[in-house]
Amino acid sequence: MSLVRFLGIGIATIGLLLGVPPGGAGSAQAECTVTVEPGQSIQKALDEAGENAIICLGAGTWEEALTISKGLTLRGQGVETTVIQRAPVQISADKEIAMTITDLAVVNSPEDGIAVRGPVRLTVRRVQLSSSQECGLDARKFARVHMSHSQVLDNGCGILAQESALLTVEESVISKNRRSGILLDFLGSSAQLRLTGSLVSENGENGLELWGPTVVLITGSTISRNGHVGIYSRDATLTVEKTLIAENRGGGFFVRDGRLMLKASQVSTNYDDGVLLRDNAHLQITDSQVVSNDGWGIAAMLKQCGWDKDLFTGLVAVSASTTITGNTAGELCLSPEPSVHPPPAPACHITLTPDQIPQAQQLIDDVLEETVICLPAGEFAITLTIAQSLTVRGSAEGRTILRAANPEKPVIAVLSPQPISVNLADLTLTGTHRESSCWPGQCRITLSAAGAAHVQLQRVSVVLSEQGISVTENAHVEIITSRLVENAYGVLISGSAHVAVRDSQIAYGEMGIMVGYYSGLVQSGLSEVHLERTRILGMRGCALLAWPEARLSGHENEFLENGVDLCGPVPSELRRPVVPQTERTELVVPRDYPTLQAALDAIAPGGTIFLERGLFSGATVYKDVRIRGAGEDQTRIHGALTVCCQAGRVSFTDFSLEGEFEQSGLVKGVFGDSGLWIFSGRFSDVELERVRIQRGGIGLMIGGIARVQGRNLTVTNNDMGLSVFGLSIVELRDSELSHNTAIGLGVGGNATLILRNTVIAGHENWGARIGGDSQVYLFESVVRDNQAIGIWAEGGAFVLLERTVVEHNDGFGQGGALIIKGQASSTVLESRVVGNGVGIRAQESSFLTVRRSVFAENSAALLAEGNATLWGVEESQFTENDDAIVLKEAVRVNALKGNEIRNNRGIGVQAEMPGNILECVGNVVEGNEGGNYNESAAEACVPQNF
Repeated sequence: MSLVRFLGIGIATIGLLLGVPPGGAGSAQAECTVTVEPGQSIQKALDEAGENAIICLGAGTWEEALTISKGLTLRGQGVETTVIQRAPVQISADKEIAMTITDLAVVNSPEDGIAVRGPVRLTVRRVQLSSSQECGLDARKFARVHMSHSQVLDNGCGILAQESALLTVEESVISKNRRSGILLDFLGSSAQLRLTGSLVSENGENGLELWGPTVVLITGSTISRNGHVGIYSRDATLTVEKTLIAENRGGGFFVRDGRLMLKASQVSTNYDDGVLLRDNAHLQITDSQVVSNDGWGIAAMLKQCGWDKDLFTGLVAVSASTTITGNTAGELCLSPEPSVHPPPAPACHITLTPDQIPQAQQLIDDVLEETVICLPAGEFAITLTIAQSLTVRGSAEGRTILRAANPEKPVIAVLSPQPISVNLADLTLTGTHRESSCWPGQCRITLSAAGAAHVQLQRVSVVLSEQGISVTENAHVEIITSRLVENAYGVLISGSAHVAVRDSQIAYGEMGIMVGYYSGLVQSGLSEVHLERTRILGMRGCALLAWPEARLSGHENEFLENGVDLCGPVPSELRRPVVPQTERTELVVPRDYPTLQAALDAIAPGGTIFLERGLFSGATVYKDVRIRGAGEDQTRIHGALTVCCQAGRVSFTDFSLEGEFEQSGLVKGVFGDSGLWIFSGRFSDVELERVRIQRGGIGLMIGGIARVQGRNLTVTNNDMGLSVFGLSIVELRDSELSHNTAIGLGVGGNATLILRNTVIAGHENWGARIGGDSQVYLFESVVRDNQAIGIWAEGGAFVLLERTVVEHNDGFGQGGALIIKGQASSTVLESRVVGNGVGIRAQESSFLTVRRSVFAENSAALLAEGNATLWGVEESQFTENDDAIVLKEAVRVNALKGNEIRNNRGIGVQAEMPGNILECVGNVVEGNEGGNYNESAAEACVPQNF
């Protein structure tokens, strides 16, 4: 039954789908205060406009991020005519303002389409928000948004409201967004929603997703064809009237706690239950129809309905005027049956023959929950997806061998947005192990568990894989008496997954267990891992690695012959020591103990270990200790050292760390098989002096909450020289980062890095890449001869160059000395930028200050574009560059003064418009072969000529 037939409404919404929103831009409207045409800056008009101004946009496309903090109207000529693309619209205020956006489109934003923060009363009318990476509309912090006759299409999520935002959506379409259509999240305080006469359809996850004690009223709308549940509600007070909820992939409603009042509505043809209830949910339904859903009509999460246990304690009231019929699983499943002891389950409900293996997937899709499917002995190429509770059992471990029919997919993938219980037993799963490197999270997976699935493995072997087991999202996996052998990565765990490993073995690979992914600089997880009576051996890198916020526990585990046993903020109790701890405060290796790891286990906290001349294996440093060698060329550690667990005060002096680096250290695990990795579960204070780190993956990695002071360090010929992230504070003096393949140093998170009299040189790509909200200070240092870029700063990072030389970077012809992007900022003081491609390139919304510095022999000394702001370019020298200062697009230079711009081969100062330069005084600009100024720069700097 159609919405029009059932409710007699929705004509305007259907018109939206046909591209004819009612009340188009051509209707009578107030006069424009100012009109902005393509090629002109909208942001400039916004900045110059008064309160309540009406800024009209002509027909055309702008690629300009907008920041608005005053009450006004931004009006286009229609969603197909006026387009803001690849840039967000950000509205914020500390006090109440009224803002209107109408008759335009915001498309392809790398962030949210429109983001609203603070007490803003925003009206969005006849607007299309589409293809944004994040959400089409994001409203927070008491924002009041009224959206009408609009379309929110194909974004990361459609609409997000939280932190006391109030949202009204009328006669609009929220469709085809990759995640949920409308998400009300609880972040300290709840949001509210009024949805009227609208269509929420074909979103990748839920139509509406409601978290926390929110209040929602839905009337006269359609919630249909969403990828998961039509409406997911947790703790909300939800009233739905005269609304159709149909054809949603995960069911009509999932209500957990809170209250649902369903009035004069229809819940039909959803691909799962019409209404599913959990915990203390209360349902009151009157004058409605619950018909033809693929699951139950109305069900609670109870054993009798197919769930593992009774999870419903709420109340249900259904009026006599409500119709419930034609649902596949049944009409109502609400009251738990009396407790009984069911008969023992048979060993196998269905046993497949070898000839029936190709039909295994169809069988898994069709059987009832709790079915036990048994597979024959033999080796089979198969790819299985399991989305319901069942058991798959082989004939015996090693006799039933499954390999992927499609190498790009897991042998077995268990995925469900709702809790299911899957048991796998007596199987061998084999992957397609290849020689080349893969990055964690991008490798071919043999067994995956995702969503809310619960998976138990008993007597299962996973072998010869790039990535043995992947556990993501909220999945739970229990590994019992099983083996993971010769996988590059044994178990990778991310999201809020839970994993328990008992009485098992993980052997011979790059890394045994990794909790959270290392991606770029760091991506941590909220996972929980328990490990007991398990052996991890023969790993080239870390046997067990965890990033912050993961929770680990366990005991009686054995770690043998690994590159290092533990990495990251993990409890040292996970690992059984090689020898018991003693009360000795000084030990000599190999005189007292044959290995460094044995000495570390034996030494009393705060003691000193002396390494004699010779070659030693890597070790895990999990307590306060000092390690001293006999000299960089005399004491060599082949492998890695990690500072992890509860280590606090640690010092290293007079030795070298080295690995077997060939082309890319990443082939040997996330960090490689050699390096010094400082990342513990408490504040670490680490001192380094006269240490050389070479031929590893990541040579020196520092994360978590660490303070590291280093002097006379050499980090060379690694894949990556130095990585600093988290809240670390690092200061290096008189040191060298050189000839590392991928990158000299990377800094992210909220880390601080201070380099004094340090050289960053000879890298095949970047000398330094700096992101997040990190801060990097270079004093009296040198950045030279890096093939691509000397220093790259992005995000909200800050870089200071003081009395520093940046020279001869850009061997590829596309880079330069210093590139700043995003909202990064940099200050360059008393420094030399010589012989690079571009000297300094400021892009996007970055910030730059230059004072008392020298720019010479660069292709362009200073190039600024996008919305970059140059606070000041002062008292500096620009000579013998191709071009000296080039200002493009909406760049703003607050002060250009006191500079000497002489004898450059191109133009001295060139600007795209006179407004690029706000103040231009006291400069000496002469002898430039291409001219001293172009016309726009001359108008700003030599006004007497105009």
